[in-house]
Amino acid sequence: MDGERQLCGIHQHTVGVLYIGRNEYTPAEIFATKERSSCRLFNEFLYFLKGSKSELSFGDDKATLSIKFKREPINFHLYNLLRDDAAKEAVLNYPVLIVFTEGQCFDSSIVAQYSSNVILVVKPIIRPKKDPETHYTLEVMMKGAAIEFDPRISTEGPFPQEEEFRKFFLAKGIF
Repeated sequence: MDGERQLCGIHQHTVGVLYIGRNEYTPAEIFATKERSSCRLFNEFLYFLKGSKSELSFGDDKATLSIKFKREPINFHLYNLLRDDAAKEAVLNYPVLIVFTEGQCFDSSIVAQYSSNVILVVKPIIRPKKDPETHYTLEVMMKGAAIEFDPRISTEGPFPQEEEFRKFFLAKGIF
């Protein structure tokens, strides 16, 4: 299974991540390779997933963020940072795909042809200066044989950068 590999007896989970910038609407714009440094809100989200403000460290390909959750390694493969077309294609076919969009809406038909079963669409909401913490809206899309599975998030969005929301994301990544 693409989303889970066993290495030396250790399960290694992989989650695809697609970044869609502001004013990107066409597949050519969305699927273009980007520089991570130009995506401030996306970087903030990656720090949130990691759970600390320490430096983000990526794999040799410069497009894999590895973290541990409940002793399980999770690799987030960042589509827009990959240079290899075959690797990009694989990311869109992982069982779980996170779509981080800074745009107004997400057209699910853009990824409908791929075989991800669970698509988590995340959109940052910039709060007023008196509340500088970024919040997120979340839409969960399931297709094919995917069924709802725990954990369920206990509140309605928008969600602050809190541990409950982070754990929700990471648990969905290792289903």
